[in-house]
Amino acid sequence: MPEMLALAKSHLSPLKPDGFTIGWNVGAVGGQHVFHTHLHVIARFADEPNAGKGIRFMHRQAPVGRPD
Repeated sequence: MPEMLALAKSHLSPLKPDGFTIGWNVGAVGGQHVFHTHLHVIARFADEPNAGKGIRFMHRQAPVGRPD
């Protein structure tokens, strides 16, 4: 797992995130739709509307877009 996190952080580092939200969906009831191991790493930014809140709050408002 440390290798997966390091790889994800290296891919997201050009965006200069202030933090990350990390999540696993396990089983259909847990939200897993692709039945293999995968890790969700979401770059988070201090200026986003849901900064400091968990992933469940991100889906309650309009998505925050980031430039490519």
